[in-house]
Amino acid sequence: MIKMSQYAPRLIDRPTSGDLTSRLSEGIGTEVAACYPSRTESLVLLKGNFGFVSLNPGFCFLLGAIYWLAGLATVHLWPDSLVLVPLLFGLGFWAYTKRQEGNSRVVQLISAANGAVHSMVAILGALLFNYLNGWLPPFGGWQLPGIVIFLAEMTLVGALVGGYCFGIYLYLTSAHYKMNHNDAFSSMRLDTHRNFLRMRITDDEVKIYPVGLTRVPKRSEWRVNTEKKGSPPPAYVPVDPLSPHLIEGPIVVRALGQVITAATADQSGQAIS
Repeated sequence: MIKMSQYAPRLIDRPTSGDLTSRLSEGIGTEVAACYPSRTESLVLLKGNFGFVSLNPGFCFLLGAIYWLAGLATVHLWPDSLVLVPLLFGLGFWAYTKRQEGNSRVVQLISAANGAVHSMVAILGALLFNYLNGWLPPFGGWQLPGIVIFLAEMTLVGALVGGYCFGIYLYLTSAHYKMNHNDAFSSMRLDTHRNFLRMRITDDEVKIYPVGLTRVPKRSEWRVNTEKKGSPPPAYVPVDPLSPHLIEGPIVVRALGQVITAATADQSGQAIS
C-alpha cells in the first residue's frame, strides 16, 4: 500500500478543499493521504496470508526442518528444552523482525509471543510423536528408520502448522501493529495494484501524476507486438488494453523565487545541485 501527499512539503498544491490547500501552501503537515489500494482493500488482500503454506512451500519446509531440530532438543534435552526451545524460537523471530522493524519494546514482545506459539507446537508435537513412535517395530536394531520417521513427522508439522501460524503472525502484525508490511504482502505473490509516477517539468513547476494499475495481465494475456505499436514499440503488448487511472492529483510543486536554469547558472557562476 502506498500513501501519497502525506505530510506534504511547502508549495505542494492538490485539487482539494480550500482549507487543506491553505495548510499545504503554509507548509503544515496533513494527515489526509491518498492510499492505493485503500486501507479497507489492503486489509482484505492481507487475508491472503491465511494461505501462506500453499504460497510459500520452500519457506515452510525450512521452518519444518527447524521444528525437527527443536523436536530433537525436546526429546533428548528434557526438561531443559522447556526453556531452551522457546528461547531459541524467540531469539530467532526477534532477529528476523528487528532487521526491518527495529528493536522496540513492541517488536521484542511480539517476537517473544511468536516464539512461544511455535515452541509450544514444536514441543507438543515432539512429545506426541516420541510417544507414538515407541509403538513402532524395532527395525532389527537399526536407529536410522526411527530418525527418518521422526524427521518426516516434525517437518510436516512445522511446514503445515508452523507455516500457518507464521501466516497468521504476518496478518496480525501488519493489520494491527504496523509491522512486516513488506513480508506480509510479498509472501502472497500478488500481481495487482501496480503504481508508478509520471512527471511533467516546466520552467518553475513540476506536476506529479501518481498512476495506478489495479489489474496486471497474466502471462497468458500478452502477445507479440506484431503491429509495432508504441514509440519505441515494446516487444509484447497485452491482449486487452490496460486500464491505468490516477490515484490522486496531479500534485503540483512550484518553485519560490528565481528559477536557476543551465543558462542563468553559466551567467552567474552558480552551481546547480
